Amino acid sequence: MLTRWYHLPSGLSFYVPFQVFYRLFCMICALIYFLLFCLREPISSCFRTRYAKNALPTLITIRFSHYCEKARWALDLLQHASTRHEDEKQKCSHNYVECARSILTHMVTSLWHTSGFSSSTPIYITQDKRVLKESSLIMHYVSDELCKLGEPTLYPTSEVEELVNYFDETLGVHVRRYAYWMMFSSDDMTIELYQCWLRGTRKIERWIQRHFSGSIQALATVGMQVHEQPSLISKQQIDEVFAKVNRMLEKHDGLYLLNTNYPTAADITFAALAYPVIFPPQCDDLIFEYDINRMSRNLYYQVSMYRGQRAGKFVLRMYEQDRIIHRIQPMS
Repeated sequence: MLTRWYHLPSGLSFYVPFQVFYRLFCMICALIYFLLFCLREPISSCFRTRYAKNALPTLITIRFSHYCEKARWALDLLQHASTRHEDEKQKCSHNYVECARSILTHMVTSLWHTSGFSSSTPIYITQDKRVLKESSLIMHYVSDELCKLGEPTLYPTSEVEELVNYFDETLGVHVRRYAYWMMFSSDDMTIELYQCWLRGTRKIERWIQRHFSGSIQALATVGMQVHEQPSLISKQQIDEVFAKVNRMLEKHDGLYLLNTNYPTAADITFAALAYPVIFPPQCDDLIFEYDINRMSRNLYYQVSMYRGQRAGKFVLRMYEQDRIIHRIQPMS
């Protein structure tokens, strides 16, 4: 890798090679986690105030993450179903709050709640204090709870599970890289992305992101390989997934991917993970609106191309007809 020099925050007048800065950053994160782990019991009563005995279930997210949107969609569906239940306890047991974290500080939060097993989001803490460490586990949890309420399962066939895994491992990964690359390629889009990073986060997190935004972008670029060649390969992968979904929709000629009469986990997963290249109006509070005046020409063209496909229209229809937003507002 070529050596790059990155400018540190204002007030510091020296420069360091990026490789050195990256290693120092990793060491500092490891030290912070070690200190938190050592002090886990003494500070747990303060840190876990929101997850105490009478606390609501909590979803820890990066607000604009498409994997977090997948989990949020499933939990909103469950909460909506529980409000129709006659038992008052059932109505309340599936209310939850969203705790948004910044693109940098979410790692410490995730490591804390998973005892060091995961540094990613979403993380869901259930009413009985179980910790679900990824979106698919949350989706299975929601499906099981829906069945207890007499609602249909989100996994009616084994093909649904296969499609969910395919979308998670292919579409989700490549959409993230390609979307970041298109936004990092334009200064205006990068500024818009920085604003997305700030939404729903705490004051100290917003301060960190404003002063270290360049360093965070550099870490994201290296960590996700947001470079031209890998990003173009990601676009090819996205095109293949969209082509497959186009064929499935054409074959079944129905509202949903597997010709069911209600959305399954596969439908929700595809729609949520594709949202960063579709920009549904319902996601304006997660990212920014589909508007030629706010988007770079290349981004607007690419999004318009995906929107015009059968799969893109399916995502827009899913958000319009099946995206239920009915929950307690995120904590500030």
